[in-house]
Amino acid sequence: MARADYFDRAVQAAFHILNDFDQKVFLEKVDAHRVALAFDSTALTWEGMFSMDMSIRLMARFYPSIAIVPLDNKSRWAATRLKNLAREINPKITIASNFSSVTDVVVVGRTAPDTGDAFKYYIGSDGWISKFSRSNPVGTGTSDNGLGAGVAACLCAANIFRRIFSEPKLDDDLAFSVLDLDIAADQPRNPVLGTVDIGDTYLVGAGAIGNGFLWGMFAYSGLTGNLTVIDHESVELFNIQRYALTKRESEGAAKVDVAEDFLRERAALQVKKFPGKWENFLSGRGTDWSFERVVSALDSAKDRIELQASLPKWIVNGWTGDTDVGVSHHDFMNDACLACLYMPDRVVKNEDQMILEALGLPPNFLQDVRTRLELGTPLDMGYLSIIANAKNIDQALLLPFEGKPLRELYTKAVCSGAVMEMATGHKTARAEVPMPFQSALAGILQAVILIAHAAGEATVSGVTSIDLMKKFCGAQPGTSSNHAKRSICFCNDADYQQAYSEKYL
Repeated sequence: MARADYFDRAVQAAFHILNDFDQKVFLEKVDAHRVALAFDSTALTWEGMFSMDMSIRLMARFYPSIAIVPLDNKSRWAATRLKNLAREINPKITIASNFSSVTDVVVVGRTAPDTGDAFKYYIGSDGWISKFSRSNPVGTGTSDNGLGAGVAACLCAANIFRRIFSEPKLDDDLAFSVLDLDIAADQPRNPVLGTVDIGDTYLVGAGAIGNGFLWGMFAYSGLTGNLTVIDHESVELFNIQRYALTKRESEGAAKVDVAEDFLRERAALQVKKFPGKWENFLSGRGTDWSFERVVSALDSAKDRIELQASLPKWIVNGWTGDTDVGVSHHDFMNDACLACLYMPDRVVKNEDQMILEALGLPPNFLQDVRTRLELGTPLDMGYLSIIANAKNIDQALLLPFEGKPLRELYTKAVCSGAVMEMATGHKTARAEVPMPFQSALAGILQAVILIAHAAGEATVSGVTSIDLMKKFCGAQPGTSSNHAKRSICFCNDADYQQAYSEKYL
């Protein structure tokens, strides 16, 4: 049994989420728990296979020991397939085929297995409806829509994480439509949409949330149209911890290539890729800046504001926070636009000043920081030593950044919490190292909203946030509302409004 070689990133994610985090205790619990996936032949439907696929994608990149247990002879072939997927995600993983030493069991299908003292979580779906229970099997639908199944898998993964590492406030029996997240509805919405044409859709950012969105696009079989995936980066080792589509061999691959490969079987969905930034994509379009639907899976407020400024017709946005995930959708002219959500409330410091302060450097280093940012000057050990002393951390933690530009150190060691926060024990307001079930859920919900929008179906209100570290309660699992426009935002500007109207109205 061995943790994945990218597991340090999971430690950083848990550091953000858990109170009174103790790394030693956390690792002991990770190693002591074996999570199982059990299923019978009734689960071998489209929906059931997607429940199990996402469950394994979440389990295998976090737990070093799992079990995959077919509950009848007809389901054994699926166990082989799922074991192969788990090993591709973490080649070091230990996989059992029975319930020995298992602590938590995810069950898909209609069988209630005897698992001894292990906690059981029954998941399933019926099209748009996600199902979860801790008492009885919930069954699996037979539609070609796996989105409800994917949400159920993410919800279950969050429950297991809470039980093992936090206060065991687990969810009660649930059956709700992912279209509106109304967990109090007697009859959850479950329309049969059939084939849905997404027109010209653009995914901007193929990272963790983007991976969840792409998985969701694959999980709905009846999609047609054009999907352009835009991202300028390659998969790094630490990305694999939360990128649901990646396998261990994905390290070094362009993110747009991972996306294209994953959706290759969707022949009716034309997938194009652009290995660059949104601004580069725009420059190549000349005067053709008409974008029907845009999916924002970007990391920063600045990038989201710039995306909105290019005036797509409609945007669905996703994000992750310390414990919550969120989605929002925007049409620019009504309610809050995407930029409204991210406009600063006060004067924002320049990038060079923020980096200077984040790295603990004295004021007289400001010009040096500015120059390094402009020229991309590689960092040497002398400079890294100054930063290590300023932040009172072990210089060895910064060795991977020797020869790298200063902005990369800031992005990966500070913004993402990869080094600085774990070393100092100080959590910032930024949380860009989510658990995989958080990123996957945000992306899947984006796919739900996009498909519903293309089909003319209503979904959740403009801005929706869900805290996966708390049990679902009330009418909805999170907060959902329509935000008003910000008076300082450019969406109130007559010139922008006229430009938008000329393009689309």
